[in-house]
Amino acid sequence: MKRIISLIVIGVTVFSADYCLSKTPGEKGAVFLKLSQGARPIAMGETFVAIADDINAIYWNPAGLANIQNRQATFMYADWLEEITYNYLAYIHPQQIMGGIMGGGLTLLDSGSIDRTIDGTGKIGEYDAKDIALTFAYAKKMTANCNLGASIKYIQMKIDNEKSTGIALDIGCLYKPTVENLTIGATIQNLGPKLKAFISEKDALPLNIKVGGAYKLLDNALTLGLDVNFPSDNDTNFNLGAEYWIKEIVALRAGYKTLTKDALKSSSLTYGAGFKLANPGLEIDYAFCDYDELDKTHRVSLMTRF
Repeated sequence: MKRIISLIVIGVTVFSADYCLSKTPGEKGAVFLKLSQGARPIAMGETFVAIADDINAIYWNPAGLANIQNRQATFMYADWLEEITYNYLAYIHPQQIMGGIMGGGLTLLDSGSIDRTIDGTGKIGEYDAKDIALTFAYAKKMTANCNLGASIKYIQMKIDNEKSTGIALDIGCLYKPTVENLTIGATIQNLGPKLKAFISEKDALPLNIKVGGAYKLLDNALTLGLDVNFPSDNDTNFNLGAEYWIKEIVALRAGYKTLTKDALKSSSLTYGAGFKLANPGLEIDYAFCDYDELDKTHRVSLMTRF
């Protein structure tokens, strides 16, 4: 326990130093790590740090894994901007290992073929660009009301024949206070040293602190969530989200994001739905986000419990 607390203190210290240096958007490396994972949380306005009750916790708050009691696997496909595809695959196994739960995930961002030119004289060929993150997560119940979790990510970015690599760490906490149906969560995302450079430059990771709460109503059919983000490269922002299950078969989801409107001059609303094809079996989730001038994006996730 003391070692875990020490890691958290070190992480907060490192983050605070980087946080105070600059708040300029777009100056960090490995920005694909900021792209959200899981159609369910995305449809809820990306409010999941205190919910974290399924395999999507690997990305949003690894501490949530400690509450999961069945094996889960998921695959997400995202039709991203400008013909970019964004895919995510993850698996968790609830068997107790060293007193906790383990899981892992693989993220791939593929920018497709890009025209190669020389001094704007015209196309002379093509090259590709791909970003990959391999994640290993672990969580443990520390008390009846408190979970701690962490994940470590190996990052590799490739542009043509050049590569950049690095390591990032997430640390999360999930706490249930005495107030019934209320959960509080917090994570520090993307702690780590600067990425090894493509050629000569080194870039800092897109560090972020997330804190939030979730509250359940109507016999747990309705979940309300609030996440507040403190990114190192942008202004503080918050997200609101809601999920309502109809007879535990169909879920309706919606959310509101403050940063989207300010940073991308686009719609702040997200929408989506979920469908359970078997219990606990297979679930299909869908999320829609409109970025106005940039484009509309769609995410589809398949999740199985077994």
